[in-house]
Amino acid sequence: MRRTMVLASLALVAILPGCGRAQQPEPIAAGSAAPAGDHGVRYLANEGVLLSLPEGNVLIDGLFGDGLPDYPAVEAATRDSLERGLGAFGAIDLVLVTHVHRDHFQARAVERYLTLNPRAHLVAPRQVADSLRILGSEYARIEARVHPLDAPPGEIVDLEVAGIPVRALGIAHPPSRNQPVEHVAYVVGREPTVAHLGDLGLGSAGIETLMAGRGVAVALVPYWILDGEESVARIEEALVPGCMLGFHVARGEGETVREWLGERAPGARLLSEPSTVSLAECAGTASSAAGPRLVVPRGDPPTLDGATGDTEWEGAARVELDAGGEARFVHDGARLYVGIGGGGEGWSHVYLGSADTVRVLHASAALGSVRYGRAADGSWHTGDTFVYELPDTSLSAEAEAARAAYMAAHGWVATLSGMGEPGTQEFAIDLGQLPTAVTIAVLHASDPAAPSAWPGLADDTRRPELVRGDAFSPLAFDPEIWAELEFAE
Repeated sequence: MRRTMVLASLALVAILPGCGRAQQPEPIAAGSAAPAGDHGVRYLANEGVLLSLPEGNVLIDGLFGDGLPDYPAVEAATRDSLERGLGAFGAIDLVLVTHVHRDHFQARAVERYLTLNPRAHLVAPRQVADSLRILGSEYARIEARVHPLDAPPGEIVDLEVAGIPVRALGIAHPPSRNQPVEHVAYVVGREPTVAHLGDLGLGSAGIETLMAGRGVAVALVPYWILDGEESVARIEEALVPGCMLGFHVARGEGETVREWLGERAPGARLLSEPSTVSLAECAGTASSAAGPRLVVPRGDPPTLDGATGDTEWEGAARVELDAGGEARFVHDGARLYVGIGGGGEGWSHVYLGSADTVRVLHASAALGSVRYGRAADGSWHTGDTFVYELPDTSLSAEAEAARAAYMAAHGWVATLSGMGEPGTQEFAIDLGQLPTAVTIAVLHASDPAAPSAWPGLADDTRRPELVRGDAFSPLAFDPEIWAELEFAE
């Protein structure tokens, strides 16, 4: 999974429409803003929604004309006001489109809106932008406000447009007769945030990027993926939403689907008629986006020889890496021991996080580490480079003395690739050098583009360049969703 960070420096004033529960927004005079309690999600039709956020107003999949016969479209009079930018619809700062399908996007409708509302910008997959350029007649007038996305499955693109943070998640559309379809899901806003999942399926390539939206106030989900406890649990685990709203209901099936959803996902709400949901209500019920807690048992220290035998690590806590392999954890009161096995040749990272610092411990054919600090804008920076030492894979007295000296100098040491079992590294970390509150993430890789990690990671811990052992800035770490360590007595 890769992440790209883009900043569009576009100075626009956020104008927010009034948006109370189950009410239509009233026209807002330019330069005014809705009270914080009026921020919400206004449902239009199919997957079309208008978000009123603290940063501004965002329309997602709402400009699709008369759509497709099987799915509801925005009522004709409202649609005309929407496309012309009248009243509250003239206060939209940002238009997002998930994909090019006719029930989500119509080139004429989008062009009409952008032409008549010069404040608005468009963010959409490149396929959508190309369609707009080819089918539109006024593209030259709006081109400067069109921002095409290149986000193939598994890639995350971070943007800020019109002062509104947008995270685009590359997730494949389920098989379609109109292949290929460029498709993205969105996480929008800073606090609170809203996730719009478009037409994804739980088996879609790139589905792991949903973890990048953890802690959203609202998750807008195609209702059909909420087909039972396991499916609902997957969405809840990935996003930890305050409210889950299902949409994309065919014409005339609202009551049938509502009954179906009530049996399979009783905590979700179905959007089938125009309505508004308060963000304040959902944000108030949002779960913490904290990661799992790992209780590390106390035991005898293992021998650092690159072999994690069952007897040697007996009693250790074990976790499975998400793409195969496992990690083991034990402590002896002085050191934390981590054994990582990926099931094949490769190398390993241990990430140690706190509120303002991340340490990256790299063990491959040699050992190296870097330290990152968190900047005021939340990005992570380092002035370090990986300095690789201890290439000796033997267990000679000289090599063991060198490892002891490295531990004393750096507060950690590990075995190397080529020692013991293939693809296994064992780490020893000085507990005295860990912060009081520390989180941990681990990964194993034989291909830097496809590491196997724990816990499920959606930040730059998976960045291929970093996994390969190259330090650079800025990066986007989220140590709050790594595993919290607790050491048993």
